[in-house]
Amino acid sequence: MARHTSLPQAIALASIAWGLLGCGNTQKGKHYAFTLLAESDPGEPLNGVQLLRSGKKIAESGADGSATLSLSGAEGQRISFSVTCPPGTTPYEPEVTTTLRSYEGGTMPELLVRCAPNERELTVVAMFEKGAGLPIQHRLKTLAVTDQDGVAHFALRGKPGETFELVINTEGQPGLRPQNPAASLTIGGRDDAQVLERSFMPPKEKPKPRARGPVLPKRI
Repeated sequence: MARHTSLPQAIALASIAWGLLGCGNTQKGKHYAFTLLAESDPGEPLNGVQLLRSGKKIAESGADGSATLSLSGAEGQRISFSVTCPPGTTPYEPEVTTTLRSYEGGTMPELLVRCAPNERELTVVAMFEKGAGLPIQHRLKTLAVTDQDGVAHFALRGKPGETFELVINTEGQPGLRPQNPAASLTIGGRDDAQVLERSFMPPKEKPKPRARGPVLPKRI
């Protein structure tokens, strides 16, 4: 036997159903704000870092290394992004994951993304004792020549872990010892500086020849 519902009851049930539906839509469509922080090294902002979701760009860092983004979803939902770094850099983590949560005071959580430079720079200060005017070479290419105090400055760029085999060319001063000494320098995991020290021995002075001829008596 069918049960009939009165008009007031139908209106009340419809209101409850609409309210429940509205709550569900509000929860599903709630927005959560985040701040993207992009760095090459700690404290070094990086421009042009992108976050992508399902292949679509949702944020890109600016000159200050930051960007804001808003995500919609349910509280506690985990969302993953793929990371695209600017040319010349590689992401430490190609994918990052965050959780949608509401924070007191409306503060925005931060998503930290780092893209490591593919090449690093090693600044070298050469200090050669008694080694003035000596070319410092790599694969026959002169990188620097020491000044009158035996000091020179130059820089090496390469991938982390790459080793440069250098030669200190003494051919212009054949009496100098040691002759053409070598030095190995390795690029580190970040930009760095290093001192290259060497000591040289100049050639011994030849004794002056004695004067030849008759020895005359000295006048007293």
